[in-house]
Amino acid sequence: MSTTSEFAKSIPRKAIHIPASTPRSTIALSSGTSSPHITSSRVDNLITKGNVVKSKGAIVIEFGNKLTKIGISGEYQPRSVIRSQISLPNETKEIPVFANDYSEVQQKTLLTAFMKKIFYQILIGPLKERNILIVQRCFCNERIEKIITGIFKVKPSFCPKEIKFLTSEVAASIALYCSEALLAVDIGFTYSSVVPIIHYNLLMQEGEISMAGAEALEKKVRELLLSEGKVTINATREVKAIDEEIIKILDQTKIYEDICNKYLLVTTFDRSRKLGTAEQESAPKSVEIPIGSEYTIIVSGKIRETAAEVFFGSDIDTITIPEAILATLISCPLDYRRSLFERISVTGGASTIPGFLGRLRKELEFAVTTDSYKELRKIGSPAFVLYENANITTGLVTNWIGGSLYGTYTYK
Repeated sequence: MSTTSEFAKSIPRKAIHIPASTPRSTIALSSGTSSPHITSSRVDNLITKGNVVKSKGAIVIEFGNKLTKIGISGEYQPRSVIRSQISLPNETKEIPVFANDYSEVQQKTLLTAFMKKIFYQILIGPLKERNILIVQRCFCNERIEKIITGIFKVKPSFCPKEIKFLTSEVAASIALYCSEALLAVDIGFTYSSVVPIIHYNLLMQEGEISMAGAEALEKKVRELLLSEGKVTINATREVKAIDEEIIKILDQTKIYEDICNKYLLVTTFDRSRKLGTAEQESAPKSVEIPIGSEYTIIVSGKIRETAAEVFFGSDIDTITIPEAILATLISCPLDYRRSLFERISVTGGASTIPGFLGRLRKELEFAVTTDSYKELRKIGSPAFVLYENANITTGLVTNWIGGSLYGTYTYK
């Protein structure tokens, strides 16, 4: 895409390159129990109310299975981040907007209601003759793009001047100013994807998908709570193991999401090899989380430390994130393997868990020295490219920022 290439050269660099020599993040591990001040989850802290649209820039919307980011082109962070959920008329319970098992009629109904929410409750202002840019993952079902286009055609109240679609992987390469090569790793909710991008061209055939996403992480937390967790009955101060009855109560809350967003950590490479063995060191601190006024959940250090192993271990029926990255590199042209390995972007909320990038780097460094990946032994060391100019977690908004920059250049 020549337009994106020209645009990348025309604006000042905002990305930072994290080389392999950067000290890896360390994790303070100690025994005991802490009772942190309980606040809303990181996701809830991002949820924002409507904003009056005064700018004439294009409306940039990034759809995700968990969160949707909404804003105006030319700005460096979205104005609103909302859950990708909607409640239909005469219904009180919100349901996900996107799901693979929805029929085309169901998906169109939900998307129409969701777009009305975006335009009339979030982006408050005149929308007539506005340009719209939709950012979505390259592996998203093409029917979503078709349905969105159809909604704008039959809904005169929206009246867009022009609508364009941009893949989130290309958006990441724009935000990070990687015009030559970028290995885009997106830790999504339902799945994670690894896609190489060379000169803004997606090499989808060489990409890989792993089911190790945020949804698998939440399921792992639930599983560990049932097997390892404890609960305090506040009225009697009795402490007992979490059973099916308590789990049913937790299923009605956002406790699994809260634990993933606030209390998990990724253990170090060396320490991970000792988990579950006699050499395992003392666990991190436990945390106590109130559930209403009746219960307090005790999340042990073991749960906090082992849950994120779904991204790196072999306890789920899918390839791990490091395996997906290395499999993608092997499928790529020889001339670009080193460039891709030295320009890895990692986006998605789960990528912001403390210790994630340090562990991922060490896993990759170790793997390329083994016989399983002997064709990659001379590939060098992995390095990550991050975006630093944002007031909220960049792993959540890098793709949207790329859409914002692209929209600024496209809709002059």
